[in-house]
Amino acid sequence: MKTFLLWRARDGAPELAPALVGERLAALYAPILEPGATLTTRSVGDVHLAWIELPVLGFHAPFFEQDEHGWAFAPDYPLNARRLLRAREALPKNDGSVLVRLACELERQRETLLRDLIPPAALIWSRARSDEVRVQNDGLGQAQLYEHEGRGPWALTNRPCALRALGIMLEPVALDWATRFTTHWFPQHTSGFAGISMLAGGTQLRLTRAGIERSRFDPLGEWVHPPARSREDNLELGRHALLNHLSDAMELWEKPSVGLSGGWDSRCVAACLRVLGADFELRVRGQETHFDVLISAELARMAGLPHRIKSEGGIPSATVAGLRASLAKALLWQAGNYTTLKHKNFLAKAGKDRLDGGVVNVMGQHAGIGKADFAKKIRAWEHPEGRFEEHLLAELMADAPPILRPELRDAVRETLRASYRAARDYGLAGRGPLHFFFLNEYTRRWGSATAAGQTGLVVTPFLTPDFIRACYGMPEAELVEKPMHRYITGLHAPDWAAYPYTDQATEDDLRSGLIPPVEVPREEGEAAEQDLPRWRQTARHRKFHYKYYWKDVGLPLLEEAFAQPGFWSELFDPDMAREQWKTCKGAADLLAISHLLPQVLAGKLP
Repeated sequence: MKTFLLWRARDGAPELAPALVGERLAALYAPILEPGATLTTRSVGDVHLAWIELPVLGFHAPFFEQDEHGWAFAPDYPLNARRLLRAREALPKNDGSVLVRLACELERQRETLLRDLIPPAALIWSRARSDEVRVQNDGLGQAQLYEHEGRGPWALTNRPCALRALGIMLEPVALDWATRFTTHWFPQHTSGFAGISMLAGGTQLRLTRAGIERSRFDPLGEWVHPPARSREDNLELGRHALLNHLSDAMELWEKPSVGLSGGWDSRCVAACLRVLGADFELRVRGQETHFDVLISAELARMAGLPHRIKSEGGIPSATVAGLRASLAKALLWQAGNYTTLKHKNFLAKAGKDRLDGGVVNVMGQHAGIGKADFAKKIRAWEHPEGRFEEHLLAELMADAPPILRPELRDAVRETLRASYRAARDYGLAGRGPLHFFFLNEYTRRWGSATAAGQTGLVVTPFLTPDFIRACYGMPEAELVEKPMHRYITGLHAPDWAAYPYTDQATEDDLRSGLIPPVEVPREEGEAAEQDLPRWRQTARHRKFHYKYYWKDVGLPLLEEAFAQPGFWSELFDPDMAREQWKTCKGAADLLAISHLLPQVLAGKLP
């Protein structure tokens, strides 16, 4: 876990002492972090860097290195740095500083490296005896880097609320949040706050006494227009992309935790780890009645792999004070870049009310690159190409909160239209814009936010340049049939490939024993169903009853909001909100989050 600030004073303002800013940063996040976080600062002239860090369990590589050539800090570790340096015969010997050497190479041959650097990656460095600091992110812009160019000091951070340590007040932008509450991510390069934007992919910043120079190399055009290859060669390119990504990570970890559900994505990743002979532990989250849990357990048994079912957690506080604390802590941690319905569960479990440094977590996230998820969402094969945009907008806007102000609803639609049309800059046609929307919006914004919400190191093998090239080289109409998944899993784990996936499983599979039951031991002291309050008494697949929770526990928080017009009433029609929050799932969460947001930004909570 790392939270950092890079800054410099502007307009003749007095410099803020790095030690003071570092202390403020540590104090700011103290309510949500385990004790023991280290604070480090560096200064080069009038440019300062401060970060707090908790160690990632089971990850060997340091995130900060220094040698006679300079120093380098990686907020997002470049997993394939060693592979890239080996290819250039530039890998340091005898455990030398990989990050410093990568920084030197990024100064010399940035474009070549960015074409193959795995997202997310971010590096901040300064050469020895130099008076400048440089910053580089990955070519997609997957690394969560926010640049503040508003009033006060110039700053860069990976968590917007960290800017409070510099005395910067965050001002929420209604349109950004309205879009966020519709799609579940902030669009394009927005952050949700005035004067703060997400750093575009392939950007290098050079901070000198004279100012800030910026240059950009965008490799996406080459990724989405790869050289022509046969179908078989593209399948092999995609397979090796996953194997290389995982092999690079295996150099750096001990024994990771690997998510394995009953779906296509995680099975494909775990199949690659099996063929690589990796040492890993499988896990699945959910109740023992879920198909995901049942299938995951059986796959682990078939492969003889250790398996853990995580059924705990996911339950919000039973008090309004606890609910308020969870919502506020989630906003402090991710400033809206956290799954909406999980805000109220954040650090809510007794005895687990703080974040540790996390572990190495391998996931099947971003696999929609190879499944044409948005083409499938709108059933593109049923419509002419000229109607794709309107059908996608209709699908996205269907998730807009009914209580959203009408003028914002129209503005959100046009924002999403502009996001979709970004594909035109890359000359994409046919289903290409749908695939690009998944990569450039859903993956780059929603995907990066969900990964950054975890404290450990997240490994997502599907997000690698060669896999993107391979998928864009395939016949676009075939992607919805999951050719990459079928090929890779079938080759590496034929026993798993023949077993039902969650989207294929039926109740008959349960009755026949093809999908056997599992038992999850009840935690000591856990109440029986009949002893629970009504919001905890649920049907299969659910841990609590959403509507009853807000009626029985969260109602005072909503009544507090209704009595105090504020940012929430800039987003939502107050009359509609009062009338519809009980019948519109998610509305209560949105109202509570937007009500508490200004208090968190002002430092009144948590």
